[in-house]
Amino acid sequence: MHLFVCFIADGITYTMGIYVTELKNAFGECSGSVSLIPSILVGVTLGTGPIASMLTNTYGCRVVTIIGKLAEFHDFLPRLR
Repeated sequence: MHLFVCFIADGITYTMGIYVTELKNAFGECSGSVSLIPSILVGVTLGTGPIASMLTNTYGCRVVTIIGKLAEFHDFLPRLR
């Protein structure tokens, strides 16, 4: 299951550049403004890797996974209302 989720997440992250033209047309913005969206997405995705690795080495995989899922749930909860 985890491998499938990684394929989906990486697929979205690394193919975001395909959608830049559609986002430009939909929002009527220039390439520079629209390209910030995939740039920030890739930056956050790749930037959190070393932090997650450090926390995993310090606290263990199970604890970091549980804390990550709780943080994800906390972020997702307001969207359910």
